[in-house]
This record gives sequence, structure tokens and C-alpha cells, in this order.
Amino acid sequence: MISTLRLSLGALSLLSLLATPALPLPARAFERAEFFATCAGRLDAISAHANARPIEESTEISEIAAEFSLLLDAVLPDALDEGVPKRAARRWRTGGWVEIAHLLQEINYSFDAGRAARAAEALQARVQTCLTAVQPGAVVTWLPKIADPYGERGATDTPRVGLMP
Repeated sequence: MISTLRLSLGALSLLSLLATPALPLPARAFERAEFFATCAGRLDAISAHANARPIEESTEISEIAAEFSLLLDAVLPDALDEGVPKRAARRWRTGGWVEIAHLLQEINYSFDAGRAARAAEALQARVQTCLTAVQPGAVVTWLPKIADPYGERGATDTPRVGLMP
């Protein structure tokens, strides 16, 4: 009776492990803290961008950014115990913000369509990395589209200079 119960529990445990996809989170607390801080910064930047424009998903983006901040708050004490400086989380978050701000700048203001497209792909990849770590199978659908404030890209070889619209 007991061996049958052990066997059943063992099979159930194995099935639950197989059914749950493994999260690609780092093993050490300071690495998880860096990941969560970077992702929080990335999503904060996208949230600020979305709030400045009429994007319906801006509330959802803000909520996801807040979830990454909560995850960071949860692992930060362990990271500090591993010797991470107190300012590191702010630096990591700022790095994520700057990374996305640069990509958004390329997407929205680059004269080169190829460069803008590569920036959009990089933005998609970075946000997707963050989301799939906490929501396996999640797909990003709310990222900004490539804007073209200067008219048709690549229409001439002469750079356009003047006031932005």
C-alpha cells in the first residue's frame, strides 16, 4: 500500500515537472536581481513611451513593469547578502531603460529603414526575453510600430534637415 502510494506520488511529481516548462532564470540571487531590474527598466521605458501616445495597452505594460519591480524587491535582499552593492539595482534598472530608450529613438527617428527595422526586432527580442522568463509562452503584441516622421525613408540620399513636425 505504501509503496503504491510512493509510486503514485513519484509519477505525479514527474508529470508535474514535465508539464511545467522550466523558467530560464539564473540560479544566483544577484543574477536574478540584475535580470528583474533590467526588465523592470525596459518595461518602465516602454510604459512611459506608451503613456505618451494613445496606446490602449499602456495600463497592461505598466502592470507588467510593476510585477518585475515586485520580483526585484523579492530577490534583492538575497542579492545584497551575496555582496551586491545597494546602488546596483538602480544601475541595472537604468541600464534597461536606456537600452529601450535608444531602440525607441532608432525606431522613431532613424532615416535608415533597415536600422529602424533592426531596432524594432531588438526591442521585440529584449521584451520577449523578459516576458517568457515569467510567463512561458507569452507573446508580445503591444510593441510600438516603426514610425516615419520624416516621410518615406530612403527616398533620397540627401539628409533632411529642419524642424521636426
